[in-house]
Amino acid sequence: MASFVLAVVLALTALPLLAAWAHDTWRGAHGWPQDPVWFLAGLGGAAALVWWRRPNWLVHTFVHESCHAVACLLTGVRLREFQVSDGHGGAVLHDRTDAWRTAIIAIAPYTLPLTLAPALAAQDLARNATVRDLCSLAVGFLAVHHAHALWHNLRLNFAHRQGDLARVGRPLSLVLIACAQCATAVWVVRTMWG
Repeated sequence: MASFVLAVVLALTALPLLAAWAHDTWRGAHGWPQDPVWFLAGLGGAAALVWWRRPNWLVHTFVHESCHAVACLLTGVRLREFQVSDGHGGAVLHDRTDAWRTAIIAIAPYTLPLTLAPALAAQDLARNATVRDLCSLAVGFLAVHHAHALWHNLRLNFAHRQGDLARVGRPLSLVLIACAQCATAVWVVRTMWG
C-alpha cells in the first residue's frame, strides 16, 4: 500500500515537474546537435544493430545485472554474488537490507543509464574535437541501446510475479521509470545541443 501511495504522490508532483523540464529543455534545443554527423551515425549504427541482432542477450543481461550491482555499491549494500548467462538470465545476490534500498537496487536496471552516463560525462568534459566526435558517436549509439534495453526489460519483467518491478510495485516502478527517463532525456539534450 505504501508503494502505491508513493507512486500517486510522485505521479502528481515529481513526474509533472520532470516532464515539464524535459519539454522545456527540448523546446530550447535549436537546430542540429553538436557534431551532428557523428551523433546521427551513432543513432543509425545502433538502430541497424538492434534490427540485425535484437538483443545480444549476454550483453543485455550483463548490463542489467551490472545496474543492480552499481545500485548495491551506491546504497552501501554488500554484493555477494554476480551471475550472468547468455539467454538464461542472471542474478545479483546481496545482503538483506531495508525496503527502500531493496527497491532502489531492484529498479536500477530500469532507471540507471549505466552505459549512456559515461559517454555523456565524457562528452561534457571533452575539449579535443576528435574526442568530442567519438563521444557524440557513443552518445548516439548508447542512447538507442538504453531505450532498447529499457523496452526489453519492461517487456520481459512487467508481468513476472517475482520480478524486479513486482518487488518495487508496478505503479511505483512505472512512475520512477518515467521520472528517470525524463531526467536522462534532459541530460542527453543539454549535452548534445548545449
